[in-house]
Amino acid sequence: MLAGMLQAEQYGNMIFTPPPGWTRVPQPDSLAFVPGTRTARDKVMLVLLQDRELSGDFRNAFASLVRSRIKKNERVLQHTPPSPFRNSTNAEGLFQILIVRDSAGHETARNFLGFHVGNRIDVITLDASNRDVFVQNQPIFKEFVSHLQFTEVAPDQSEPNHGTRKSSEQEAAPHAETANHPESRLK
Repeated sequence: MLAGMLQAEQYGNMIFTPPPGWTRVPQPDSLAFVPGTRTARDKVMLVLLQDRELSGDFRNAFASLVRSRIKKNERVLQHTPPSPFRNSTNAEGLFQILIVRDSAGHETARNFLGFHVGNRIDVITLDASNRDVFVQNQPIFKEFVSHLQFTEVAPDQSEPNHGTRKSSEQEAAPHAETANHPESRLK
């Protein structure tokens, strides 16, 4: 456990503090958290995917992983391009938002955050049953991600960053307009 993280937990490479009031839901290839109070219409889930070995370019690996999370019965309605970000612990990565619709007509909004840590790729998603729930839970997601740390050493700063490095003047977490109005960045 790292100093200052009193209730820290670990899943794979990731060291985190679960959102207050959210319940742990272990799954075969991931660890999910759901809020204690939710309705069938207002489902939301924070998912930590099992880390994977990175072979090749981080941006391509992230795009491939995002595509792999789209089910066969889902169609992408809108998406943002993969965009770089850095959290408050200086972990760098990419984020992408998707709006998908399944064959029954149900829409889901997903925010994917991928981190390039050492020779691993770590991905976290926020999956919400509708856009309103997605927007309402962005502050919780942003807070969760802002304090995320990793056990494996990040790539050497002198190595190529595969298009993920931001200047220190740029925002520490995904863009504010995306956090508050993600559809404003959707294509």
